[in-house]
Amino acid sequence: MGMLLISIFRTMGQTALMAFLPLYLTLNLKLSVGTMGMYISTLFLFAGIAPSFSGWISDRVGRAPMIVAGSLLSAVAIAAIPHLSPGISLGAGCAVIGTMLWALRPVVFAAAMEVTPPELSGTVVGFLYTGNMGLSAIAPILAGLIADGYGLSVALTFIGIFPLLACAIVISPLVETARSR
Repeated sequence: MGMLLISIFRTMGQTALMAFLPLYLTLNLKLSVGTMGMYISTLFLFAGIAPSFSGWISDRVGRAPMIVAGSLLSAVAIAAIPHLSPGISLGAGCAVIGTMLWALRPVVFAAAMEVTPPELSGTVVGFLYTGNMGLSAIAPILAGLIADGYGLSVALTFIGIFPLLACAIVISPLVETARSR
């Protein structure tokens, strides 16, 4: 259940970001649609490269440290977007988000598979995907309500809460274990 919640919150951040980042870039920053596409392509380029490396790194340092680091850095990078000016800094912010947020999916799935009996692996993967897509549909609604009430910049900052919640799910048992010692 923990891996399902982590995966859902990660996907909620991804889903809401993909709905509202293009709006922010074109409406708030007044970028051309072509320039907006360049920033989104930068995000996806790094999102495509990162999972190969994140899987390899998580095999060496562990799943939990990767999920914590990736979730925290995703949350910070998403919240930083409204404070970055167009150019290299905004491109770097998009690259960091692509690298961190998308790199977490294989790590979360690997962690889930490690605690899943082999005869249930297909069921668990299906359950993860259903949970991700079914429950992440809530994220654009929530971000939209925030954007309507407070603006797109605040909505982007709010979207950073989703990966932060994924991080909290990983950290909470570790904190509880440390307290009981």
